[in-house]
Amino acid sequence: KYGNGKLVRDKVVNRILKKGERCVYHIATTQKERVRTLGDKLIEECFEFTTAETPEEAIDIDEAVRKAIAFYSFDRTALQVARGSPPIYDALQVRDDARRMDIQLALIEAAEDFVVDTDLRRMAVFLAVFDQAVSFYGFDRGMLEALRINKLRELGGFDEWIILDES
Repeated sequence: KYGNGKLVRDKVVNRILKKGERCVYHIATTQKERVRTLGDKLIEECFEFTTAETPEEAIDIDEAVRKAIAFYSFDRTALQVARGSPPIYDALQVRDDARRMDIQLALIEAAEDFVVDTDLRRMAVFLAVFDQAVSFYGFDRGMLEALRINKLRELGGFDEWIILDES
């Protein structure tokens, strides 16, 4: 499940070691590695969400987004303004009769666009598409936040920049 230079949550390594399993990891210290692994994580979580379609996978996207917002020092107010601007939102509107695949593709494309060009506007676009996906699947925001907090307690966030090389 883990390995190949993946960014993992802060408590994952300890969980692996407690099971007595082999675990090779390092801490990402360079800007270049952090940018790469954070982008990979966001895209990975989007693919996992589109496959599983569960609230648990939605909160993994949310946590990766929170890390990206902090890492790139995006102003939350500016993100809100950009998310609500008509040119972005109109361009991303998924038809009322949208099929699941439309939303899944839009989510992955928005994540890939952000990873290629990590600016505030592309993050706003991604957030707008993610909101549409959450709404499409009927996930309650309060329930998602409770799940997110529980997962933080259990596995931590991405604060330590742990890169799991092999497990």
